[in-house]
Amino acid sequence: MFRWQAGRTAALEVAVLNDAAAVRHRSALDRWQRYELDPGYCIDYPAMSDPAEPHTAELIRAMRSAELLRGGAAAGCTDAAYSGAVDRLEQALAAAERAAGVRESVQEGVRELASLDTAKD
Repeated sequence: MFRWQAGRTAALEVAVLNDAAAVRHRSALDRWQRYELDPGYCIDYPAMSDPAEPHTAELIRAMRSAELLRGGAAAGCTDAAYSGAVDRLEQALAAAERAAGVRESVQEGVRELASLDTAKD
């Protein structure tokens, strides 16, 4: 394989990873927004909106990192860092939910609602 072919193949692989990461990113943001925008979730899980909580603060940092890298991914960036940032965002969101006392059944319901919202877009 020629060097230019290998580079092109690698760039295409990163583009596919970034596209998949963008879908996961949107889903994670939709999931988190339930805790911010739904009054019932705000009352039941106030820690999810409190940046003074360590897990929530980590979630906010992970959101910022993924958001900063998303612009490069949208512009066809060949950097795979965006996918890793989205991985960290998903992990931080799950950790914040556990720390806030969100039961697994509630987390699953929030994921389902987020996937429905993402499917509408």
